[in-house]
Amino acid sequence: MAGVVSFISKSFGLEIVEAGVNVYREALRAFKPTDITFFGLSSGASLAQNICIHIVDKNLNLPMPDKLILHSPAFRIPPTEKQKERMAQLDKLDCVVPVDYISENKAMDIVNFTGAEYMKSNVDFSWKGLPDIYVIFGSHEVLLAELDEAKQKAASENVVMRAYIGEGMMHTWAAAGFLPESRHVRSKIYSIIRRGFRAEMGKRLTRCKSFNERPVCRYHFIRYKLGIDSNTA
Repeated sequence: MAGVVSFISKSFGLEIVEAGVNVYREALRAFKPTDITFFGLSSGASLAQNICIHIVDKNLNLPMPDKLILHSPAFRIPPTEKQKERMAQLDKLDCVVPVDYISENKAMDIVNFTGAEYMKSNVDFSWKGLPDIYVIFGSHEVLLAELDEAKQKAASENVVMRAYIGEGMMHTWAAAGFLPESRHVRSKIYSIIRRGFRAEMGKRLTRCKSFNERPVCRYHFIRYKLGIDSNTA
């Protein structure tokens, strides 16, 4: 689902979400919902979550997938002023997404969101009934600034959310297959899908006790500096 919004010109957000729902309906004809995971990167990650929000918001008679794995999603566009301040600090480190693209709402200029307003800021809509969420960010990406609000939203609506932060990594870093860190986290994503979200997160990826703790990866991350001094973060 990565980059769906960015590549569709003058589209209607509702049509994009409904297309995703139709694909999910077809998948349910062949698989149990407990065997289905929604995964997406960047705008595709936001779309994966928004399909679930749409199912709940429109009272569609569809079960939730087993879990959501969201890599570098946006939960709010444009961000709050506090989030913008943090994004400005991270901007010099994120080599993929500049803060202006997010803060000035440029990412949303090409889509009509009538009937699917949650695609812009889904934290303003209900998350009740959503499946467990596993969210991946890099410590050097601007959208990390939105994670705290998302954790609070999930906690307030009894949605399980666990965060995995790649030290020194940028936006959608798992897609960079040439990085050792990328290969590592991909293997863990596959394990979560195969073995089950809760068991794998509890045993392998994090020692997070609550939504307020920063997850600690038990594996060593080699910093990939991309020519940038990480100490300036």
